[in-house]
This record gives sequence, C-alpha cells and structure tokens, in this order.
Amino acid sequence: MIVSEINNGLMILKLSKPQLLNSLDSRLLEKLKKEIMKACRTPNVNFIVLTGEGKLFSSGIDLREIASSSDEAEASRPFRALGEVIRVILDCKKPVITVLNGPAVAGGAELMLASDLVFAVEGIWIEWPEISWNLVAPMLSSLLSSMPLPKLLYLALDSKRISAEEALSLGIISEIVKSVDEAISKIRELSIRLAKNTDAMSFYISKIREAKKRTLINLDNLIILAESKDLILRAQKFFKK
Repeated sequence: MIVSEINNGLMILKLSKPQLLNSLDSRLLEKLKKEIMKACRTPNVNFIVLTGEGKLFSSGIDLREIASSSDEAEASRPFRALGEVIRVILDCKKPVITVLNGPAVAGGAELMLASDLVFAVEGIWIEWPEISWNLVAPMLSSLLSSMPLPKLLYLALDSKRISAEEALSLGIISEIVKSVDEAISKIRELSIRLAKNTDAMSFYISKIREAKKRTLINLDNLIILAESKDLILRAQKFFKK
C-alpha cells in the first residue's frame, strides 16, 4: 500500500493502491503514519516526499470501509486514522512535501494541505466534496481560519474542482511541474541549497505548523460528524447506485 525509498536525502513515500485510486482506508493510513514517523527519525533523511501511483494522488477516504462498517465508531475509524497522519506530519521536525502526480480529492487534498510545500503536475485538479456528505474538511477549514477569503469559502461550500493554475494563484500549491521526476529533482536541489541553513528553515516551518496546529480541533469535529449512522447508509447507497 505504501512504497518507500531513500533517494539522495529524500524519503519518498508513494501511495500505491492505484486500482482503488489510492483511496485512504485505515490500514493504509496506519502504514503511512508509521512510515512518516520512521522517516522523521532517520538521520540521513532531509526531506519527506509524499506522492501517489497511478492516475490520482488520492481519491480520499475509502467509502468501501465506511459502507461495510457495523456501527458508527467503526465508520469513523478511517477519519481518526487520517487525523493521526496529519498530526504526525505537523509534529515532524523535517519538511514534508507533497507531489501531486494526479488529482487530490477530499482526504487526499487534506493530506496535501498538511504538507509544508506542494508541487503539482500539469493538468491535475483538486476538490473538497466533504460538504455534500455533511462533513468538514479540517485543513481547508484551517485555511479559512487564517485567510478568511470569499474564494476559499466558495471552495468549501460549492465542492468545485479547481485547476493547478487556480490553486497556484490562491497559494494552495507551491509550483506546477511537468512531471513527478521534475518535482523530485527540484526538491533535491532545494534540499542541497538549504543544507547549511537548517536553523532558518526550521524556524519558518515551525511557524507554519503552529498556525495549522491551532485548528486541529477541526479534526475532532470531522470525527464527530463521521460517527453517524446516516453516513454509513449514504455510503451503502453510493455503491448500490
């Protein structure tokens, strides 16, 4: 489910569930959490890179797990697991960078926002459809808390797909690239340039993380909303249709 490799100081973690669009079930998220924690402790790793295999970066929480849940607590399990991954990212002492190989949807877009930098391959799109399930997108909510912009609120309320170019103009992503390989090359160069400036880099990243951590209550709100019998029934109807 997770492919990992160390490449010249970069720990590259790849979501490898392409047949199910890299959907985030609790098992995959638990594995991802452990891999990130391991990378955070590995001395010869400077940057941690998250990317995906196949057409999508991630389609978000795996609705199959919700649909097969026997009760509300079980249905909320993947949301809890996603929250744990986000907390691990925000506690890591090393930069975490997402490379969007393809579209990022819902929980996949939340993982992206938890990262410090985001590179996106041309042609990708991003979408937060949580409101159509009566759920809250926690990291998007954190953006609204720090930047109460009408455009961001529109994204949260309308479930509208946005292009890489639009995401770049809003400051949601850092740069658009032609390929994942180009992004990895740029990240490696950045890592080399910053090798002698780790104190300043850590200062900037810690400030960004502090702002995101102040909104972690949104994760708890998401879990409360996920503990709903209605959510299980809607997931089951989704597959019946």
